[in-house]
Amino acid sequence: MIGTVLFASYAFQTIGLQYTTASNSGFITGLSVVLVPIVGQWWGQKRPNITTMLGIISSMVGLALLALNAELRLNFGDIYTLLCAIALSFHIVLIGYYVSNIDPVALATFQIGIVAALGVICGLVFEVMPTSFEHDMYVAMAITSIPGTALGFLIQNTMQRYVTTTRTAIIFLLEPVFAWIGAYFMLGEILTQKQMVGCMLIIAGILISELRVFEKKKVFKEA
Repeated sequence: MIGTVLFASYAFQTIGLQYTTASNSGFITGLSVVLVPIVGQWWGQKRPNITTMLGIISSMVGLALLALNAELRLNFGDIYTLLCAIALSFHIVLIGYYVSNIDPVALATFQIGIVAALGVICGLVFEVMPTSFEHDMYVAMAITSIPGTALGFLIQNTMQRYVTTTRTAIIFLLEPVFAWIGAYFMLGEILTQKQMVGCMLIIAGILISELRVFEKKKVFKEA
């Protein structure tokens, strides 16, 4: 299950990047953190509380400002990237559910193996296999496969045992930030003012949801 939803996230994000910007992709993908409480209900977690719902609303408004065009439509790339975020939310929940009972190295190896197998199958079915690759393609595959995939998920599987979900979510917030930085310096992408407001609302929504800043703190008297 973990390998399958991870492959789905890669597939949706890769297709989406053909039609949307890297900046949009990064911030929309970050919505996976907000979707985790909703998906988590299927694995016995509690229903989202009022704070989580406020975070979801803020993120959805931010998504609208970031991705909707003048005709109030999402382009194909944004829709596919939103499906990627949904798949990633399933991935986070499943990792949290199973990681305590599975060796993290074995888990990382197996889930990436499933991704590779499904990628080969879908490639043979839906794509025309290239006869050769340019040098830049080899570099891109090396970067995305080793540090961007194998090493990243190995570290996540190992350390998610020791880091709280709140801290994990805050760390995940860095993904859209680094996506925007990379898109700005490498691709020359610039966000409009409306998109910048949308990005801030998405990040604020994730923080509100995970930090639960609007919940009342309970004070217990010492016996």
